[in-house]
Amino acid sequence: MSNSRNHGGKRAGAGRPRKWSFDDILKIGQACEVRFKAAVQSDYKNKKDALISNDVIELKEHYNRVQSIPLEDRQEWLQDEASRSQYMLDLGEEIESINSMAGIAEPTNRIFQIVGKAPKGTRSRIIKAIAEEYGLKTKQVDNLWQQYRRFERDS
Repeated sequence: MSNSRNHGGKRAGAGRPRKWSFDDILKIGQACEVRFKAAVQSDYKNKKDALISNDVIELKEHYNRVQSIPLEDRQEWLQDEASRSQYMLDLGEEIESINSMAGIAEPTNRIFQIVGKAPKGTRSRIIKAIAEEYGLKTKQVDNLWQQYRRFERDS
C-alpha cells in the first residue's frame, strides 16, 4: 500500500521528496495574494472616486453638508421636516442622474454595485515581481500560488 503522505512507497520516507515546504507555499502565496488584493482594492477605489467625484453627481457635497452639522444638532436637523425633505429630494435627483448615466431603466434603483477587478495582466506582473524578489522562476511562483489557492479553498 502506498502512503499518500510520503509520496508513495511502502516504507516511510520512500518516494519523491517534496520540493517546497508548507512555509514556502504560505510565504509566496500570501505575498502574491496581498499584491493581487491591493490591485483589486485600487480598482474599486478608482471606480468609487470616479462615481462620487463626477461633475454631474454631487453626492459628496450632500454628504459633506450633512457631516458638517454638529452631532448634538443633527437629531434636531433630522426632525425638522423642511431640511429633511430637501435632503431627500436632493438625494433622489442624484439617484436619478446616476441611473441615467448607468443606463438603468428603473429610475428608483437605490442599490449600486461597484465591482473592483484587477486590470488585465495583473497576475503575470505579480508573478514576475515575486519571482525577482525571491529569486525564483516565474513557473515556480505560479505553481506555489496555485498550491496556496488550493490550500485556502480546501481549508
